[in-house]
Amino acid sequence: ASISNPKYAEANIKLNGTAKAEGKDVNKYTMGLTAASFENTSTNFTNVEFEVEDGWLEITPVEATVTVTITGHNATQTYNGSEYTVTGFNATISNDKYTTNDFTYTGAATVKGTNAQDAAYPMGLKAEDFTNTNTNFTNVEFVVTDGWLKIEPAEIEITADSDEKVYNGTALTKNSYTITKGEFCGTDGFKSVSVTGSQTDVGTAENVITGYELADGVLAGNYKITTVKGELEVTPVTDKVVVKITGKTDTREYNGQKQTVEGYTVKIDNSLYKETDFHKRLNTTGFH
Repeated sequence: ASISNPKYAEANIKLNGTAKAEGKDVNKYTMGLTAASFENTSTNFTNVEFEVEDGWLEITPVEATVTVTITGHNATQTYNGSEYTVTGFNATISNDKYTTNDFTYTGAATVKGTNAQDAAYPMGLKAEDFTNTNTNFTNVEFVVTDGWLKIEPAEIEITADSDEKVYNGTALTKNSYTITKGEFCGTDGFKSVSVTGSQTDVGTAENVITGYELADGVLAGNYKITTVKGELEVTPVTDKVVVKITGKTDTREYNGQKQTVEGYTVKIDNSLYKETDFHKRLNTTGFH
């Protein structure tokens, strides 16, 4: 206070009310002081005039950049025939005075998908869809990483069936398969599966899935199908096989010359066993 008469002391002035300006947000706040707010308390002075200039507080906005980092939610799922949904995002803010209540988002922050595909389904978050609504901050930037949904194909393993039998002279085949890992969704499945393999003699052979066709309406991209070989095995006959060898005979009258009887007959009690299946060794004394 400045006083025109040095004999008048500031202590003679009474303030009715408070001399305070206060506020929180960006604005100019006044104390509201007027001449009527002051009263002369000295009886030594009867003509005291108060010329008042009001006080004020001005709060200016934060000019430093506030960075709001938006990270969309994401998920990786496996195809199951149903629709998947991912929603929402996280926000980290460089200034602790700025909160998620200080901006708006006009998008949906939702992504949906059903079928598997190489690329992820995007959520569609964009910086221009975020708006600062707090006038206390004049320089707010939004740095956005979009959310996404990735649907991977369901994994299915099919194995060519294995089989075995005792040798019977005919080919062993097994034109069937088994799903050994995973499963199809709903009514999805194979229209056909080709299996190739054959073994006739004692030994083993691969039984191989050479191709397959999915049922009508099934999207190949929803499934990752792997194949596994089976095995066909023919084992030897363990039952006893009797081979009866009968040398040929003849009775002749002596004629002074060298006479010969040659050959033999073979009788086998198992029709699968052939004369070519054994080795003949002959010497001068007979058959071995």
